[in-house]
Amino acid sequence: MQFYVRIGGKCAEVRVEVDLINFLVDLQDHVNLDIPRIALKSMHKRNGQLFRGHMRFRGSVWRDWVMVDWGAGYGKIPNKIWGFMDLSKLRKNSRIKFGDIAQLQPVICAVVESAIILGDSHDTELL
Repeated sequence: MQFYVRIGGKCAEVRVEVDLINFLVDLQDHVNLDIPRIALKSMHKRNGQLFRGHMRFRGSVWRDWVMVDWGAGYGKIPNKIWGFMDLSKLRKNSRIKFGDIAQLQPVICAVVESAIILGDSHDTELL
């Protein structure tokens, strides 16, 4: 699908994966009482470290890879960053369940593609 984003004050055309659109629409349905419009950001700076998940950085897609420790049962696995969402306006103790997350918290979240091996098949999932 084609969308337009604002880059340096100008609108630019980008192509967005249907999986990402479906993920964001589903999340928006869950948080719309607290956050009527979720914006997907392309960059996040944390402790001096810059992370990118950009749909059009200098004419192409830029997605950083990060190692994420998902805890017991999954361990540390590589993840590809697709973008960032500011969920800081969520009510504390909102009790919103989304995907495998039992309760969304009011924080800045990364949207990542995480790979896991299930038997003989290889599958990825946006989280």
